[in-house]
Amino acid sequence: MRLSTVILPIHRWAEGQKTWRRAEELGFHTAYTYDHLSWRTFRDGPWFGALPTLTAAATVTDRLRLGTLVTSVKPFSPIAAPTGKTPSLRIGHAWSAGSGRI
Repeated sequence: MRLSTVILPIHRWAEGQKTWRRAEELGFHTAYTYDHLSWRTFRDGPWFGALPTLTAAATVTDRLRLGTLVTSVKPFSPIAAPTGKTPSLRIGHAWSAGSGRI
């Protein structure tokens, strides 16, 4: 049986990277995140974009499959969607779309 988990994009990267690494250490097959503009409970805190979050997660994991459960494309233009309109996670690594991680 393969188990997956959901990690909300609510933590700044210094804390968030620990969560993604831990999911891999626990043996999860896949970790997903949401791409909503906000979540009612977390409305007053940070909510980072799914694509920057998954890109950052790819830099700190090796085997964990990554993905979104929901991708909100309606509020973004096709050009702005990949770049995101949320605050940067400020990681120090580049990620190539050709790596097949997402």
